[in-house]
Amino acid sequence: MRRRTFLAGAAALAATGSEGVFAAAAGTWTRLAGRPEGGLPVLILPPGAAAPGPRPVIIFSHGLGGRPEGFIRLVAPWVEAGFLLLLPQHLDSLARGAPRRPSFPQLERYAEMRIADVGAILTALPELAAKAGASVAPDQVGLGGHSFGAWTAAVIGGATVFLEGGREKS
Repeated sequence: MRRRTFLAGAAALAATGSEGVFAAAAGTWTRLAGRPEGGLPVLILPPGAAAPGPRPVIIFSHGLGGRPEGFIRLVAPWVEAGFLLLLPQHLDSLARGAPRRPSFPQLERYAEMRIADVGAILTALPELAAKAGASVAPDQVGLGGHSFGAWTAAVIGGATVFLEGGREKS
């Protein structure tokens, strides 16, 4: 992300009151087919700032056991600044029936699923943007997250992780 964009988001965060938070909560849910367990639920938060042209996108990944709604306050300034936000509800979410204390093999499966979830969102980006009444700037897509979501973003960004049996994933 460019420094200017980051600083604009930080300024929006400082200036946002409860109005911005509640505007961001007016998102819609959709489900991406072709993903395990009935598809991938994605919360779409359309850009709050009315501006012509393609919108920048942020895919925000929740932490282990989390859910997208828990991050509305965090992402609201980006929505108000004109970003399209896409928040997947990964398979490891407690809201999807994941165990509170997953085993290591389950964590490994969740890690691989998260990477594939982001790929599915990127593939469906035009369709998801259309559901928000927006178009996207394909060269302005960012990824962030909290905890396991930050790990997901780091791996998508090129970090290498080592899995059981000496396998590497990046």
